[in-house]
Amino acid sequence: GASEVAARFQAIVTGDWGKLLTMLERDKEFNRRRQEGRRRRNRRGREEEDMERKRETVLNLVSAGQVGRAARRISSHGVASVDSPATMAALQAKYPGRGRPMPATVTRGQVVDNLRGLRDSLLELEKGTSPGTGGMRPEYLTTLAEVWRDGEDDMERLEEFGLSYLNGILPPWFYRVWGTVTTVPLFKTSQREEAKLRPIGVRTPLVRTLHRFSARQNREVLQTYLEPQQLAISPAGGHK
Repeated sequence: GASEVAARFQAIVTGDWGKLLTMLERDKEFNRRRQEGRRRRNRRGREEEDMERKRETVLNLVSAGQVGRAARRISSHGVASVDSPATMAALQAKYPGRGRPMPATVTRGQVVDNLRGLRDSLLELEKGTSPGTGGMRPEYLTTLAEVWRDGEDDMERLEEFGLSYLNGILPPWFYRVWGTVTTVPLFKTSQREEAKLRPIGVRTPLVRTLHRFSARQNREVLQTYLEPQQLAISPAGGHK
């Protein structure tokens, strides 16, 4: 107020620089506390908005019968913004340079013999999951499976395409394009620190479905090669 201005003016006139410096330090501390309070209020408001959106999403999932997804959404700490340089730096740090060179070529083999049961797998796709980069939502694939029947031309063409994809018959450029993923940076903790992120790579549901056939039909070979270090396909409770 006016008295504060007068006190500062008087300190300058009398040359009391110590008193002036004390008042300036006090002003600086007051401004710091005020800015911190404003940031806290803004953060609290954003958190309340996030919680409201989360509640709405969870209720919609439950009403649609997707209880498992609703439970996962409750425990989620949210998604970081990819517009933030700190987020992008944290994501890049998750993908270090390759430790050793990869072979230029590999021996082509018969990865899978058939895709029997592909239609049933498409019918069982979980609704509401991300389509990844392909744009083919699981609902779309499930609808196709409902229309197409086993033994019909359309389903046979899809199975033929899947076999060509898994057995490495398609052009090399196709694997580079179709192998891309949508990366989603999830916060690891409730503090929502940009330095602590968990990147989730999302592929189109059709690719994931075809890969499951490959993993299932080659389970023994994969276990023999990867165990005991990699336990992703081992029974629960396995040991390294």
